[in-house]
Amino acid sequence: MRAGETVQVTDRGTLVFTLVPHPQPTGLRATLTAEGVLKPATAPGRLPDPVEIEGIAPDVSLTEEIIASRDEERW
Repeated sequence: MRAGETVQVTDRGTLVFTLVPHPQPTGLRATLTAEGVLKPATAPGRLPDPVEIEGIAPDVSLTEEIIASRDEERW
């Protein structure tokens, strides 16, 4: 069964039931959930409001700030 084969069980030559392998999860989210790494939300809800970071204007992209900071540190 682990190799993915199907097993048919008969009773005196009559098919009684068929054992098939459990389908594997597809996609990253399904895989991580099946492995217990990702825990789906238990209740729908809204994301919290972003926190304000001292010294950074709210309209500035944090990603751009990080990239600029890395560029400054490299040299």
